[in-house]
Amino acid sequence: MRLAYASVRHASEHWSETIAQRLAVEALIAEWSRRLDHDGGVGMEKLFAEQGVFAALGMEARGRDEIRATYERRRARGPRTARHLVTNLVIESLGEGRARATSIMVLFADDGEPPRPAHVPLVVADVVDECVREADGAWRLSSRTLRNIFEDGRDIALPLPGRGERA
Repeated sequence: MRLAYASVRHASEHWSETIAQRLAVEALIAEWSRRLDHDGGVGMEKLFAEQGVFAALGMEARGRDEIRATYERRRARGPRTARHLVTNLVIESLGEGRARATSIMVLFADDGEPPRPAHVPLVVADVVDECVREADGAWRLSSRTLRNIFEDGRDIALPLPGRGERA
């Protein structure tokens, strides 16, 4: 009887840890979208590990300073209305304090204040997030990679290093 109890207790602790990890990673991904959609990307760099990498459109921003600068350049262009919808989220535990999340992002966006004219999505992208739980207990992105699957040709407005004002 004692062995069965220990086994159940171990399984319960494992599931509690797994659920906590999933909730933390889901919250991290949701916060990424919220900051973009409602705060213009202010503080995005805080969602990344110190040497985190954000890659999209064949370019990348490395480290918090480059990530912060990317969103500062975007805000300097003027008002932007966007909604980043995330679906088909799958989270895989990679061991203690590491996880990989894959999802599909559907982006509706246009320059200017809302309401904006309704269009087809600007982008549908596959997203791979490598996540790490840091010493302070917070989960952060060690990398976020977007690969566009569908584009409608309008300006994506993501000025990553090397892309100038076009991105």
